[in-house]
Amino acid sequence: MDLSEQFFNLLQGAGSPLSNDELTELKDRYQIIFLRGLMGDLVPDRVNSYFLDQMQWLQQHEISHWRPESNSGYGMQKLSRNNIDAIERTILDRHQMYPDKNVILVSHSKGGIDALETLLARNYLPGTQVKGWIAMQTPFSGTPIADWVIRNRLLNPVTQSLLAGPFKGDRDVALSMGTQARVDYTRKNAAEIQALAKKCNILSFASRISSADQSIFRPLRYALDRNCDMASDGLIPTESHVLSIDGIPCCPWVEANHLDHIYTVLPVFPDRGSNDRLSHKHRRVRIFTSLLKIWMNNRSNQTSLN
Repeated sequence: MDLSEQFFNLLQGAGSPLSNDELTELKDRYQIIFLRGLMGDLVPDRVNSYFLDQMQWLQQHEISHWRPESNSGYGMQKLSRNNIDAIERTILDRHQMYPDKNVILVSHSKGGIDALETLLARNYLPGTQVKGWIAMQTPFSGTPIADWVIRNRLLNPVTQSLLAGPFKGDRDVALSMGTQARVDYTRKNAAEIQALAKKCNILSFASRISSADQSIFRPLRYALDRNCDMASDGLIPTESHVLSIDGIPCCPWVEANHLDHIYTVLPVFPDRGSNDRLSHKHRRVRIFTSLLKIWMNNRSNQTSLN
């Protein structure tokens, strides 16, 4: 179900997307756990600004939340030994701290791959401790850019320098987000993914940028468009952002324009002054709260959370 129009209306509307009753419900009944992508590993955790704007907003409204240290740099082989156990432990620890508050996972990029792997491997979590999941810009169907890393076909020095951050030049990390690996994974686990979508309210968030949009990912967006004829957020094809099996969506989704892969979660643009900085912060928070609003509205349509 495409909920993009709802998202656009909320994003452009006046006032908070969330009503006072919804804010109270979030405060009383839920806690949010953020799962970062690969960019979260590039900066020490104590100064990491990944999801910072969203967490400050949650703090302001006294909504419980936590951002565990990131291990998203682990690829497919290490994931089962590290990330799954770490994410499971975080969920259980937080649920023990706040037993009356169910977990909503909010993941970004490869953090969404980590979340999916965990919820399938620890299938007692969805529907019990974990009631919801908002997956932002996740390469569920992989990205050709990871394939280029795997094949060592770097297009030019600019592309090479950009890939050094997102994929760390690590073949195992790239393998976990390659197109063939992701397609094989969803097909192999199709029944489990469909069962997960019935137990846990999932919302996928997709985005794209155009040639006119300012972004550090413009060279990669151009490469994806030229070589693969794919719209993208500059790193991940837009169609890959939706949790799907052979192109058939397993959950509702939102698609937005003019948002690159990291603008939604990191203060990436150089700011010319405090007004610019506050404007970007406000926009990131509004994206987040609009997604929360849609997630809350959609619960009864997808699964009961009572």
